[in-house]
Amino acid sequence: DGKTTYSGRQQTFNSYLKPGETARTPLTAMILYDGRDTDRATNLWRNWFIDCNMYKNDGENPTEPFVAGVTSAVYNEMENATEANQIACIEKYLQNNVQINVWWMDAGWYIGVNDGNNRSSWAHVGNWAPDENRFPTKFKAISDYANERNVDTLLWFEPERFALNVNDLKDDGSTLKKEWMTDYGAFGFESAAQHMVNLGNDEAREWVTNRVISILKAANFDLYREDFNIMPAEYWVLGDTENRKGITENLSVQGHYKFWDDLIDAGYFIDCCASGGNRNDLQSLRRAVFLHPTDALYSAWNAKQGGAMVMYRWLPYFGANTSGAAGTGAEGKYNLRSSFRPWTEFIYNVPTDNGSVDWNQIASLSKEVKGLQDFIYDEYYELTEWSIGTTDWLSYEFFNSEQNKGYAIVYARERADFTTKSVRFKGL
Repeated sequence: DGKTTYSGRQQTFNSYLKPGETARTPLTAMILYDGRDTDRATNLWRNWFIDCNMYKNDGENPTEPFVAGVTSAVYNEMENATEANQIACIEKYLQNNVQINVWWMDAGWYIGVNDGNNRSSWAHVGNWAPDENRFPTKFKAISDYANERNVDTLLWFEPERFALNVNDLKDDGSTLKKEWMTDYGAFGFESAAQHMVNLGNDEAREWVTNRVISILKAANFDLYREDFNIMPAEYWVLGDTENRKGITENLSVQGHYKFWDDLIDAGYFIDCCASGGNRNDLQSLRRAVFLHPTDALYSAWNAKQGGAMVMYRWLPYFGANTSGAAGTGAEGKYNLRSSFRPWTEFIYNVPTDNGSVDWNQIASLSKEVKGLQDFIYDEYYELTEWSIGTTDWLSYEFFNSEQNKGYAIVYARERADFTTKSVRFKGL
């Protein structure tokens, strides 16, 4: 009957507050507009989000187009990485005139990984101590080499998931404490494979904050990347009591925001990953940007194109990697252009390319992707229907009406049954 009903809330909250505690409700925003004009609705939302909600760096939206280099597909994230091979790979990109401005180091850099016990980078999180056998300067040599060449450095953490043996934890401040886990005291706690760190506990949050900042600061890192590979609801429930339902979740979320605020105050740019795009609430996006919006479909080019088209409706600044199969010929022009974003991560088999990498092409495209960023905060229009079909075309446009300038990206899919298509630009 022309009515819209909306409901939004924390799923369960029925608790009293102890002295000094506060509770908060989730933040929701809606844009009111008349008619059924999707272009107008999209740009009203984008304008509000860019002006009023997006992460600001010294009061400004991120404007520099980033091209990052990463060896995750070569060294199994960072499990087989060393200071020497990371520096060699940075050098290889720069020697071949690829304009990277960030060096990306992901999971697997900490003690206990690649130690002969078959413990993976995902299963051994929680100590947050660099493996000095592989990284004797605790990454400083890598950052120094990169910074001297105008390349920033990024390091991955997952501070809320603990997958070690809780019985090995100590009370001397060198590790987390058992009682800082949301499921502390619950049935099966001692033998559980993983736990969730309760950032709603001030002591736990302060320990995590100090440990993370100390590692980033000691090695002159510029960017902090955070992952979150756990289903939190079941762990939050384990932390509640009969007459305090939902309080663990509420305090944990507030504590997480405080943790990020402290990182920002310390001068760090934050990438919120969360298993690829699972933490894109408004409050988080006031503090961070997401550079890796999905853990799926790395080399599904049509899906990457369609994903970008939809993401741009809501969020102007995000990233994508160029492929999940380094050195397998996935670095063709079409494939790279399917990954063009305000932040693009290059994944190539640089240490052993043996002629398999077309460096001239990649260098050219690294300049091209940077040249496309001037309009990402301007008007956005979809020029074709959304599709991931192999026989369809897909196109969208960015346009600055004051300058009367813009550009369109047009993808002709591999099995399109016609060789030309008329696309009508908008905003002119």
